[in-house]
Amino acid sequence: MQHRLSQGVAVAGTAAICAAAFILSFAALTDLAARSGVTVPWLWPAIVDGLILVATVAVVAGAGRYAWLLLLVGALVSVAGNVLHAALPDGPLPIWLRATVAAVPPVALVAVAHLAVVLRRATVGTAASEESPDGLDAGVASAPPRITDTIEVYTPSPTLIDDPDPEPDGTLSGGVSAEPVDPPNAAPEGATKTRALQLLHEGIEPRTVAHQLGVHRTTVYRWRREVALA
Repeated sequence: MQHRLSQGVAVAGTAAICAAAFILSFAALTDLAARSGVTVPWLWPAIVDGLILVATVAVVAGAGRYAWLLLLVGALVSVAGNVLHAALPDGPLPIWLRATVAAVPPVALVAVAHLAVVLRRATVGTAASEESPDGLDAGVASAPPRITDTIEVYTPSPTLIDDPDPEPDGTLSGGVSAEPVDPPNAAPEGATKTRALQLLHEGIEPRTVAHQLGVHRTTVYRWRREVALA
């Protein structure tokens, strides 16, 4: 409750100060414009103080450095006008000051028109950034994916086809004789044969024995057949 009351007092005080400052500044600048020969004197302070108000809103809207520049220039013109109004004696103003006062309205027109363009661009850019995914530019986000011309050709690797298991008599199933081909660096046949017969006696398959001893499986079948016929 106390927090809301504090906020209300702050807002009301800010509004009252702004209103009082605007009235006093408006009166001083109106008199300055009248003494400078402006035909509608009250429009001159409306232009100066209105420029300050518009530039402030543009700064909040994100118009950038140009809005800050207009805000600074408008504040300087308003302050300078109030100071000159209080410092100069009553009566007609110097020619250079009258010329400066007369130049303010057209310069303000050009400045505010350009500010509208800058503010419009800032608004469009913000909207495009919000519509684009992940904050990307709208043109980049909507760009279609590129299709490369490279076609990757798959070449299957040659497969090795195992020979069919030979018959116990050393011939293939098609009746073709299959001579055992042992590796060139194989161990002496006597020791290898003895070890092979031991493994066969233990119940190990001939294919497994051949793989362990590094000989062809037909050789193991031949050794087993020789033992069986002995």
